[in-house]
Amino acid sequence: MKKFGLKLALFLLFTPVCWFEVHASVILDTTRLIYNDTDKEVSLHVFNSGTYPVLLQSWIDAGNIKSTPEDMDVPFLITPPITRIDSKESQTLRIRYIGRKHDKNQETVYWLNVLEVPPKSDSSENELNVAYRTRIKLFLRPEILKSLDLSTLVKAVKWNIIGNKLNIINSTPFNISLVDINLESNGDKFDIPGEMIYPYSSKLFEYNLSNKVTKSNLKVTLNYLNDFGGLNSALISSD
Repeated sequence: MKKFGLKLALFLLFTPVCWFEVHASVILDTTRLIYNDTDKEVSLHVFNSGTYPVLLQSWIDAGNIKSTPEDMDVPFLITPPITRIDSKESQTLRIRYIGRKHDKNQETVYWLNVLEVPPKSDSSENELNVAYRTRIKLFLRPEILKSLDLSTLVKAVKWNIIGNKLNIINSTPFNISLVDINLESNGDKFDIPGEMIYPYSSKLFEYNLSNKVTKSNLKVTLNYLNDFGGLNSALISSD
């Protein structure tokens, strides 16, 4: 045991320490993008808040978090796909829909990826260079939905109990991005982490309430994000 302690002390004494600072420099001016299919293009601004220039690479995917720019296969064109942004400078990214057929009756969700690559340091010290990827949702919205309001339609979302799980039924043509779900039953409260529910679909959520849950004693409140990334709430009823 003493030999092990001595070896550990010598290892810590003679092993060089790697000092590095970890933070992202690039800031996007929005947390989501809404692309109405009648728009010519949409844009977002990217700001480099760091003290050094960065290389930025951007691409769009259809939901595969492991996607790369090389396998991009979506009906959008993004410009510039690669750009350099100097310290305290900004860049506009423009996204254009290139006309592939899509569902005209409901939203389709895509993902915009922005990869920030910092420059290599000239320092001889040990350091770690980290590339950061920011990923936000891009909603392709058909013209027929432009006059509809999610905050009104979300009240039509229903719930029921299947076994020991809560089933949320999205009967709207919108993707609903849930932050969390608040449950209350006879004074017992429980919060469920949210997920996105696709249009005209349902999703099961596990819950843990000490009281026996019935349709008559359970209150379900959805906390969801609106088009601007703000938080909205809606008390929904059972089916």
